[in-house]
Amino acid sequence: MREISIFTDGGSRGNPGPGAIAFVVFENKKMIYKFSKIIGKTTNNLAEYLAVTAALEWLVKNFSFAN
Repeated sequence: MREISIFTDGGSRGNPGPGAIAFVVFENKKMIYKFSKIIGKTTNNLAEYLAVTAALEWLVKNFSFAN
């Protein structure tokens, strides 16, 4: 069985302030992809949400979910 785990994080230095996002993808406990990006001035909450969104967009583009 295929097991996919994704860990995300986003943050800003100050609120708002300079921000960044990151995520890591594991398949069957092996890291298969990592991503990070500086996103400019943002709030901490928005950075967290953008990290999740970026991870989901990557997942949709790179995996088939057909049975």
